[in-house]
Amino acid sequence: MVKKSMKQNSEDKLLQRVLHSRQLGLKLIANVTYGYTAANFSGRMPSVEVGDSVVSKGRETLMRAIKLIENTPRWGAKVVYGDTDSIFVLVSGKTKESAFKIGEEIADQVTNDNPSPVKLKLEKIFQPCILQTKKRYVGYMYESVNQTEPEFCAKGIETVRRDGCPAVSKMLEKSLKILFETRDVSLVRKYVVRQFSKLLTGRVSLQDLIFAKEYRGASNYRPGACVPVLELTRKWLAVDKRSEPRCGERVPYVIVNGPPGLPLIKLVRSPRELFIDTNLRPNILYYITKAIIPPLNRCFTLIGADLNKWFNNMPRKQMQICRISPDSKGKKTAISHYFISTDCVVCSQQTQDGVCEDCRNSPQETLVTFYTKIRLWNRSYEEAHSNCVNDIIKNRNMSGSFEGDSFAKMRSNTDSEEDASFTLIKPTYPAPLSKLDTTKQTRLSFSTSDRATKRVIAPYVRVVRRGQPQNQTKKKKNKPSVLTRNLSAFLSDTVDLCSIITESADVLKGVCKASGVNLYMTDAAAGVICQNSRIPASDKYQVNWKIEPGHTIAAFVAYQKEYVMVDDVLGDIRFPEGVGYKDETIKSVLCVPIVSPDDNCIAVIELYRDVTQPVFGRDDLKIAVVVTGWMGAAIHQNQQRVELQKQTELHYYMMNIVKCYFCGEASQEDVITEIVNFARSMLVAERGSFYAIEPKSDSLEGKAYEYGIDGIGAERLYKKHLKVKFNQDSGIPGIVARECEPINIIDTYQDARFNKEHDEKLGFISRSILSYPIMGPNKILGVIQLVNKIKGNGFSTADENVLKTIASYCSVVIEFGRLKHEFLTTERINQCYLEMLHYHMQPCRHDISYIEASNRMEGIPENFDEFSWYIPNDYMGLMPRLTLYCFSAILKHSEINYTNMMHFVLAVKKSYRENPYHSFLHAFNVHHCVYNIIKRNEHVFDPIETKAFLVAALCHDLDHRGFTNNFLQLASNPLVELYEESYLENHHYFVTMLLLKNYEIFPAMSPTAFETLSKEIKHCILSTDLAQYFRVRTKLMHVHYEETLDWNNSIHRNLVKSIMMTASDLSGQCKPYHVSKKITDALYREFYNQGDIEKTFGLCPLSMMDRDKVNLIPEDQVQFLSVVVIPCTELLELVFPNTEDLKKGAKTLRDTWRRIIELRGQKLWRQEESVVSLE
Repeated sequence: MVKKSMKQNSEDKLLQRVLHSRQLGLKLIANVTYGYTAANFSGRMPSVEVGDSVVSKGRETLMRAIKLIENTPRWGAKVVYGDTDSIFVLVSGKTKESAFKIGEEIADQVTNDNPSPVKLKLEKIFQPCILQTKKRYVGYMYESVNQTEPEFCAKGIETVRRDGCPAVSKMLEKSLKILFETRDVSLVRKYVVRQFSKLLTGRVSLQDLIFAKEYRGASNYRPGACVPVLELTRKWLAVDKRSEPRCGERVPYVIVNGPPGLPLIKLVRSPRELFIDTNLRPNILYYITKAIIPPLNRCFTLIGADLNKWFNNMPRKQMQICRISPDSKGKKTAISHYFISTDCVVCSQQTQDGVCEDCRNSPQETLVTFYTKIRLWNRSYEEAHSNCVNDIIKNRNMSGSFEGDSFAKMRSNTDSEEDASFTLIKPTYPAPLSKLDTTKQTRLSFSTSDRATKRVIAPYVRVVRRGQPQNQTKKKKNKPSVLTRNLSAFLSDTVDLCSIITESADVLKGVCKASGVNLYMTDAAAGVICQNSRIPASDKYQVNWKIEPGHTIAAFVAYQKEYVMVDDVLGDIRFPEGVGYKDETIKSVLCVPIVSPDDNCIAVIELYRDVTQPVFGRDDLKIAVVVTGWMGAAIHQNQQRVELQKQTELHYYMMNIVKCYFCGEASQEDVITEIVNFARSMLVAERGSFYAIEPKSDSLEGKAYEYGIDGIGAERLYKKHLKVKFNQDSGIPGIVARECEPINIIDTYQDARFNKEHDEKLGFISRSILSYPIMGPNKILGVIQLVNKIKGNGFSTADENVLKTIASYCSVVIEFGRLKHEFLTTERINQCYLEMLHYHMQPCRHDISYIEASNRMEGIPENFDEFSWYIPNDYMGLMPRLTLYCFSAILKHSEINYTNMMHFVLAVKKSYRENPYHSFLHAFNVHHCVYNIIKRNEHVFDPIETKAFLVAALCHDLDHRGFTNNFLQLASNPLVELYEESYLENHHYFVTMLLLKNYEIFPAMSPTAFETLSKEIKHCILSTDLAQYFRVRTKLMHVHYEETLDWNNSIHRNLVKSIMMTASDLSGQCKPYHVSKKITDALYREFYNQGDIEKTFGLCPLSMMDRDKVNLIPEDQVQFLSVVVIPCTELLELVFPNTEDLKKGAKTLRDTWRRIIELRGQKLWRQEESVVSLE
């Protein structure tokens, strides 16, 4: 009955609160009664019979309803869940309308079968729905048959629970919505894997990984409890005893990485610690496997999906984790902290010991693999050389050895994320290091007693010698270290690698005592290695070998990018063609690749010995690996330098293009043509095209810029008249526009995404395509595409980076073009609005006829030239004529155009809004006061200042909204965004200039004089802002009391003009009481209107704007007159003594208000309740 009454009286809020309290009380009484009676020992009034009867009656009612539903064939329903007072009924194959109809019939039938007040009600329909367990379900909910759009509803699962992190609820809700809307599990998997990838790469906000649990107080936890919130609190209390959270407060925390085996409670950190210590990282594996996957699996295992498999099948990159002890405060205290990883450094298998157990059991193979991966260790050539110099200087006798770890440090730097692959040598092949004895020390070391080792090491360090032969310089240049240093310097200025590598190969030949050496340069585009011949190409053709196994040893090394050392090349079945040419005397071969840190094979050096020489040994291998490693580092450094130089030139060129466009020196088509031509020439492409997407199109479509011939026969891009729709048939640009991802196709006709019909229409063959999206801040702006790489086999990754840079500048061009177009459009719209505004601001022709009926003013009101004069009610319609009289009385007839002046005054009158106070009546009174001041002091102001005073006084409140500047700021009025301060006053000036430019009231004024007039008018109008008055008053008082007032000083004149305008604006408070009371009442009506609106905003209005404090008007007026008006008029009197009447009027009015207070018996004036805010 209570719920029924609540529905019937839904509009009565008071009754709703009463009924809600009543229904809550009934529920509490029922639940408490059952709880008290059902509790055997702890209850306050135990009665097991009552409790059991309640439970049994409820179950009996529920079972009766279930039996009725399942025994009615026409419904075809099945109860899948029932609990206490609710049941879930499955109606398979039914539509939403049928489900509502069946549900209503079930509810009515069950209600009729049970005595009152038992009633079953149909609450909602779920379609689709996932029912996990008791009180846990989620689905799309319909509450009425007329509801068209479903509502996502979840109960008991992580999307509505607060004990997880936001990432869990967001991913779960989004995954379920994708499943409900598409019925496609593959789309769910794609989304989930993408989110996992973002988590693993650190592209998520820390806020999504923050848990927040309630703190229950230290005394409410058992001793030794492992609770994250309690653990954080203990840490905080150890630092500051006052930092304990309040009981019931939710404390945020995150789980961070740490050493293996560390308890999870030790990995709890506050979010603030992660911002302070950059070494701390969220434990993403914990979040994915322990926090995100379990709740998602609870929903998706019901449909046969396993998120653990999705995660385990994802491609992984080598990940590093933080193994820094929590006690070290984020500092790395051991060498292992810098190099430890989750993968084996040899075979990349998962391990927590650096090297896995399998690799430890094969020390020889592990050692060989280490030396193969030397090029990937993070040391540059210069650092290695410097370290060697320092070490050798300390050990001048060159005693000691370079152990394996130190040897590994003497390598090139690399940023590559990939590990070099290494094929373990099988027993069927001759082992390269077969002479190693695994039972002895497995580390390789340089023996300084070996003369060959000395020769290799010496060039890399400075060794002090007693004397040097004259030919030392020539021999020194043949040393590998000198050669490597020369290589680095040489590559800084040249890219002729072949000659420098040839010289290095000759040095290696001499150092390793090889009988011969062959050099092969790689051509990655053609996939071949070319043997470098010492004979000119005109005398001998070039020999090429395809980079693949099964041919020569050099081709095999270029393919594997690993060194090979064999004792008998002709007997090795891996190299059926040996070294590539017939020579039965060649036996032992040492073939080493020159590989850059980014894993590109640059060249292959092949050293060989004949049958009369011993096979290559361990020392020869070390020398060759070290030298080629440094050569790869030097070449890579040069390539980076060249790449940086290209990027610098690219940015410089693109900046010049964009600068031309911004300065208006080129059109958008010219700039786009220049950019695409530059991209095409820089990346050596055959064609280029550009697509700019329309920002406001309903479907994805844009403008296409493709090549054409201009009038002088030059090739340039032209914008097509027909717009291009980026649908499924629009080819590669459409795919890029829809997916916002770049596409690089090496062979277009082997790629299913390429539409061959485009080539057939254009008669053009597309071999390779590089298409890149032009992204804006929030969406795609366009697509730039290059077709057919002229040199090489398709576009490379470096080409993608260059085009990415060009695309970023294209986005600036497109965005600027759109802004420019929007600006021009807005400017034209504003022009239309301005014309319409001028039309509606024109004065009424009846008013014009009325004024033209009398050219001269007849019967000037009595005492018109007195400050105390106020226009009588009979003269209200004559205000425009009196205004014209003021202009004509002060200015010369030759200075004004009377007809235009008449139209101007009437337009000003029309531009004032019908406000209680800020109306044309107020403007006329201010204008009258200024007229009297100028008439008494005509000799002080020049003609331009006089005109500015009269115009500014009449227009100082044009288009006033009836609100203060503070209110406009609270209401976020557009005027606040236009001006920095004095929002209304600046707007008044703007409207004034519109009217002045429309009506030439001063025809004889030059443009320069008119500009000066505009500045004077602006100064006068802005001076009516009381916020500026207080600053001006202080400055002018200082000038006066110092007796330094100088009328030739522009600053002093401006101060006087400001006070004069403020006094005129406040002149209504200098009138007799009966006049001032009328003006004050109008002002307060305007204030109260603003106060009422502020109350609707939930704000507390100022005292003067609160109509509930109307009794404070006398006190407020006394204070306003004493603080603002009288000081202003006194200061004006000091400058212009003939304005004394204004001060006297203000003081007389103040005395009158004081008498009113005395008559009312309110002698106390409460300053804290009288805050002045007056425009």
